Amino acid sequence: LDEAMKLTAQHLNLSSLRVARADKPLISSIAVCAGSGGSLLAKAKADLFITGEMTHHQVLQAVEAGCSVILTEHTNCERGYLRHVFTPLLAKHLQAEDARFSVFYSQTDADPLSSIFL
Repeated sequence: LDEAMKLTAQHLNLSSLRVARADKPLISSIAVCAGSGGSLLAKAKADLFITGEMTHHQVLQAVEAGCSVILTEHTNCERGYLRHVFTPLLAKHLQAEDARFSVFYSQTDADPLSSIFL
């Protein structure tokens, strides 16, 4: 789980994650859902579930079922998909249609929420 947390944070360029640990020493299967994946948990049947957000009760249910959870916050996990998957795919298809198209990914877009430590 520690390695999965480290890799997830690095991949999404995050300095923090929220984590709920199930009582399982090893992880042999991982399910990932960008955005809000709590409603898909029952179908995932994995040792680790990585998603942007889940309700408190969904997290409790996951841990009770033996599934650890990594929450990246909704917007953070979608940004990775937009930057690394969707933007290049859209550019490829549009430019195949018409070379005049250009697709850009915002360099200033960021999570609208921030953590305040009081």
